[in-house]
Amino acid sequence: IYAQSKDESDMGRLEAYGSQGEAGIGGVGYGDDGYGDDGGNITINGGSVTAVGLDNGAGIGGGKITINGGTVKATSSYGAGIGGGAYGNGGTIAITGGTVTAASKDSGNAFGGAGIGGGYQGGGGSITISGGTVEAISESGVDIGGGYDSASGNIVPSGKIEISEGANVKGSGGGK
Repeated sequence: IYAQSKDESDMGRLEAYGSQGEAGIGGVGYGDDGYGDDGGNITINGGSVTAVGLDNGAGIGGGKITINGGTVKATSSYGAGIGGGAYGNGGTIAITGGTVTAASKDSGNAFGGAGIGGGYQGGGGSITISGGTVEAISESGVDIGGGYDSASGNIVPSGKIEISEGANVKGSGGGK
């Protein structure tokens, strides 16, 4: 995905919405084929990208996700905003630039994923943030890392998280 222009008024735009259990962009969020871990390779170099995963699907999910620039907004319920769908690990996520907002909503059930990382009951995977402005929000997982695990009431192991000094990263709290 590329911007096509640096002027926000006419830059390339993509809005993607997954149907029930599917990611907005990437692999499925819930099912018999790995629960959203296999989203292939997704690279965003610019533009305005909005991705919404519905009922267990990640906003942008599964596999290897690289964001080098652009304005990216990704949301999910039960899955991660960016990462795994419900029961899915975060995969490999690298953010090197752009303005990124990733949120996981739990629809009032307290079974959500991370803003960036694993979906409900999914590990965080490998997350590297080396640039850009990133906001991660989770209502019942951690903002960056693993999703909520209802069986033990704890956060699933985060995996590998690296945040470089050049990145502007914040979470909104809400993780349990």
